[in-house]
Amino acid sequence: MVDDNKDIVELLTHLFEDEGYEVISANCGEECLEKIEENNVHLVILDMLLPDFSGADVLKRIRGDKKNHLVKVLMLTAFNIGKEAEEKLISEGVDGIMTKPVPIGKLLQWVETEVR
Repeated sequence: MVDDNKDIVELLTHLFEDEGYEVISANCGEECLEKIEENNVHLVILDMLLPDFSGADVLKRIRGDKKNHLVKVLMLTAFNIGKEAEEKLISEGVDGIMTKPVPIGKLLQWVETEVR
């Protein structure tokens, strides 16, 4: 879970832990990349706007490392990014894109389908 908004990280961490998932959180792109390197990560829920990198840049770095080819990446954005930007993210390897606020049921269903 990567978001610079600590309230969102805390909320989603509790939500996913209550569902039985182990959650590793980060508040910026560099921290995210370090935690992926240090841990066996299956899914990254990635905010589009981070203080150090864009979510798209973090996605490129995740996909640039061959050992991460099975890691699922869900991009969260606070605004409608448009079809062209969405298609670009898909071509760069994002597995899903959702606009905040994301309905909790929809988010849980996506994660359940992609991870388990």
